[in-house]
Amino acid sequence: MKRFDRLLAEVRELPGTKLRLAYQAGEAVVSFPDGRTQTIHVRRVGDSYLLTSRVIGSTKAGNMEAADLARRIWSRNRVTDVVEFTLDESGRLIGCIEQVAETLNRNELEFYLTALAQECDRLEYLLTGRDQM
Repeated sequence: MKRFDRLLAEVRELPGTKLRLAYQAGEAVVSFPDGRTQTIHVRRVGDSYLLTSRVIGSTKAGNMEAADLARRIWSRNRVTDVVEFTLDESGRLIGCIEQVAETLNRNELEFYLTALAQECDRLEYLLTGRDQM
């Protein structure tokens, strides 16, 4: 995680966007101009970094019809190239990106943070109509 921390040490804004970034100890909070936020958790899994962000919690996901939720996840996965949507072990709908740790560079990381935040925020809004925090 030291490499990851170094890559984000001085990043406060994601280049080419109006997104603000606050990063500390494996947690990146991406803020959108309209006040919405998306929190991205980062952890090392073997030789890779796993970036995840919650779209909806387990209660909301559990209250949705299973077939409808599966169809929505499948539909979003078909149109997103970088982000994969799935249910985690707690039943939350999350977006995730896995990247080989050794080859990750700052440009890639900024791209991944932007893509993950935007895609998760977009799906969150489509499912709930609001920012879930």
